Amino acid sequence: SWGLTNAFSFSQVDGRISASGDEFTSWGAKEKQQTSFSLQFAQSLDDRKQYFVRTNYKYDQFQSDSSSSYSSGIGDVVLGYTYYLLPQYTYSRFKPDVYLSVLGSIPTGKSIYSEGIGEESTGVSGYAQWGTGLAVSLKKAYFPVQIDMNFIAMRYFSKQFNKTHVSGFGEYTAAVNLSYAFPRLGLTTVLGSEILNTGAKELDFGAYSSEESITNTVRLSIIRAASESYSYGISVSDQGLVGPAKNSLLLLFSTPRSKFIPRSRNSSIHLGKTKSIGQAPAPA
Repeated sequence: SWGLTNAFSFSQVDGRISASGDEFTSWGAKEKQQTSFSLQFAQSLDDRKQYFVRTNYKYDQFQSDSSSSYSSGIGDVVLGYTYYLLPQYTYSRFKPDVYLSVLGSIPTGKSIYSEGIGEESTGVSGYAQWGTGLAVSLKKAYFPVQIDMNFIAMRYFSKQFNKTHVSGFGEYTAAVNLSYAFPRLGLTTVLGSEILNTGAKELDFGAYSSEESITNTVRLSIIRAASESYSYGISVSDQGLVGPAKNSLLLLFSTPRSKFIPRSRNSSIHLGKTKSIGQAPAPA
């Protein structure tokens, strides 16, 4: 079976958290809006094997009192192969389904070190470095409740950009999702938490370096099945509820409750066959 998923998201940047996580810098009159359209194709080879391809297209708009800039472009392409490692042929109260994924990242996007990047990283759509990694996904259903846990470890390799040499670095993601189904309504609600840690990078062979980046995201999604093969949904995420962020931009949608509780909202439409052998999430 196959599946095609697309998602549209919008967010606005309010400022930046320092590398220590203790200082928030508001942009004031500056404003940056990010719009992204992501697309993923997945194909099941049999009940235990699946491959997928994912990418996204981003459009950035930056404005300040003295300047404005616009940029758009495709992001990095992620290739993945998933194997249903430990299936449940008989019911077990505690044993989860386990999936193992091998991931690869093709540098089709633009990095902060690429040419043509505007003020405040306008135009950045990826790392633009080759990468590879592994993902493990655990799923356990207690109908109508399902628990999903995902762990991803990526390694990106060093690259010489036009003016800067960037070292290799690691990126690690841990996510937990709790879903509850309402069969009569055709609705599923999903509450999830995700921690993303992007490692420090050495620039120009150690002449200077960038600090590691950490974000903590809580997300609430509502998904409705339109038919056996199609569904659509909307999600709201908050980056200020669980743990402090470090060395990262803060995203918001409309007016935040406070400068330290930014928000972003994503609406998505999912198209294609709903049958899947279970897939660990690919890095964005």
